[in-house]
Amino acid sequence: MHNDLMLFSSLFFFFVIITFTFGQQSTLYVKHGEIAELCDNRSTSIYAYEYRSFDGKKNLIVEPTKDDRYSNPYRTSLLRIKNVNEDDSGLYKCPQDDTEWQRLQIYSPIQHVYLSNLHVTSRTRTNDLCGMDNNNCLVMIEGESLDIVCAADGSPRPAFDIAFDKSGPPPTIMALAGSIQLPSVIKNQFKPTVYEAYRIAGLTPQDNGRNLTCRVDMKQVNEKLILSSTKQVYIEFRPTVLEKSRKIYLGVNQTRTINCTVIRANPTYIRYTINGLPSSIIHRTYSEPNQMYFTFDITPTSTEQFHAFNVTANNSIGYDTCNYELIHGGVPDAITQCTVDTHTSNATTTISCAKSYDQGDSDGYTCVLFKYNGRDHEKMFEEDARTKSCIFALIPLREPVEYRIAAFNRYGSLPINTFGYVIHLNQPIMRTEKPFFNKKILVVIGSIFGGALLFFFLCCLCGTCHRDRTKLSNRNNFYQKDTFPLAMEKSQIVSVHQIQSSPLSLPTISSAISALVDRERIIETDN
Repeated sequence: MHNDLMLFSSLFFFFVIITFTFGQQSTLYVKHGEIAELCDNRSTSIYAYEYRSFDGKKNLIVEPTKDDRYSNPYRTSLLRIKNVNEDDSGLYKCPQDDTEWQRLQIYSPIQHVYLSNLHVTSRTRTNDLCGMDNNNCLVMIEGESLDIVCAADGSPRPAFDIAFDKSGPPPTIMALAGSIQLPSVIKNQFKPTVYEAYRIAGLTPQDNGRNLTCRVDMKQVNEKLILSSTKQVYIEFRPTVLEKSRKIYLGVNQTRTINCTVIRANPTYIRYTINGLPSSIIHRTYSEPNQMYFTFDITPTSTEQFHAFNVTANNSIGYDTCNYELIHGGVPDAITQCTVDTHTSNATTTISCAKSYDQGDSDGYTCVLFKYNGRDHEKMFEEDARTKSCIFALIPLREPVEYRIAAFNRYGSLPINTFGYVIHLNQPIMRTEKPFFNKKILVVIGSIFGGALLFFFLCCLCGTCHRDRTKLSNRNNFYQKDTFPLAMEKSQIVSVHQIQSSPLSLPTISSAISALVDRERIIETDN
């Protein structure tokens, strides 16, 4: 027991001595290529300095007279080293000082920091954000780990720190062990002195677009020696759809618009495929410019076309499926045939309608009689009666009334104001007054006036031609000096007057028109 205590005490005091000897020394940092000055500027006659490397593998005596880089500029204990390099880093003991060692650390500042993928996958596509060969991003595929490497120059070894931004929960970051080959793209830009490889697991599509920063610093040398590189995480993932499973109730020859909506996808170039439906019932397809949803219209024409189908949304990474179940069940067709019986019974008016197609719900099919009220716009159609037989018995009313008949089932009904069958009862008969002159009389009167005017025009034309012919004959007689008997001239004049006076006189035409009008009135009165 006593021996163990003595041994422990010896080790403790040895540790204290080592700590006091080596650990209490401050470190002098000098930039590579500059001048370092060690030891105090004291008078001495010894110009030899003991040197020991940090790892203890190198020990030697430095004599300024034997190397041009070493000097004593003031002939004192001060040691000046010109154009320092990494081999000058270590512990120096000054002359006439047996206990104090000075630490000299030569450093090269950080000039380059590079952050990139450790492995470049060929499955990703080049885009404008990430640039050529995706150099501006950290690219990965959904479901895979993101392996990255951060490289930097500078010595001594700088400190590394990998961190995501604060926009989401921090993922798990692990350091990759083993022989990691440095990407050639880093070697082509600079010669790194140190690099670290990391694996980031558990990234999801929600992490797409987050920033990852590799931060390198040499704070032990200078608080300002900090350099970092930040890149955006670009995750390509398969589409995720909204309509995972949906039931669609529809009737035969009825049209429904189907939407397949993609919540997220990267890349957004998506191809849609309809599976399980005949092309004859697909009428129109259209999609958004960015292709995040797909819309089409279907109109089944028979009950055999009601079954499950799906729409596949596919991009270069994978696919997701919108699943639908097409079920026969829609609002019934409009009623198109009804008869009104007001003669069989004086106490009842019967309305009988032929049932329309029930569209898959025969048990719930019902006919409803609505009374139209045009004065109340809020409640224009008021339900009066309903029956499954589609036969209504009404108590006769004297005032005019309008009814609408519609069919409904558990899926609803068509709009009453548009598709309701219209029935008018007790509508007043609108008698139109006959005009004083009907079309037949106007045609006869027009024919008579037209004939008279035509005959008068012809007579005037004939008289004009006769006078012109008489003037021409008189002119010929004047030149030929032939004279006609006066009696002949008189006879010609008399014949002209007879022709001109031959048309009917106006009183005769007026009396004829009055007689025709009276006759037409007598015929209409008898009818």
